[in-house]
Amino acid sequence: MTLEEPGERLPDPGPEVTLRFRPRTLDVHYLTTAELHELAALGVSLHMTFFGVSGGAAVAFAIALVTATLDTRTNAAFVALLAASLVGVAYFATRAYFDWRAHERVVRSVTGADRRAA
Repeated sequence: MTLEEPGERLPDPGPEVTLRFRPRTLDVHYLTTAELHELAALGVSLHMTFFGVSGGAAVAFAIALVTATLDTRTNAAFVALLAASLVGVAYFATRAYFDWRAHERVVRSVTGADRRAA
C-alpha cells in the first residue's frame, strides 16, 4: 500500500483518523565556532548566575553571624540560611561545571575538533 498524494486517506483506518502529509522545509544557517560557543554557554550562564547569588548570600550571612550580636533564635536562623546558601553554592557550581563540559563535548563534535586533532 502506497500513498500517492498528500492528504490521501488510508483504506478505512477508522472514522476519526485522517493522515495529512505536510511538506517540510529545512533552513541551514552558517555559524562561526565563536557563535556556537556563545550559544552553548547560555545554559551554563543560568547556573553561574545562581552560583553568584548563593555565594553572595553565604558571604552576607557569614558576615552577619560574625559581626552582629544575635539572640539564640535569630542566630539559629542565620546559621540555617548560611547552610542553605552553601548547599546552593555547591549545587550550582557542580551543575555549571558539568553542563559546561557537556556543551564543550557537543561543540567539539559539531565543529570536528576531535577529528582534526587525530
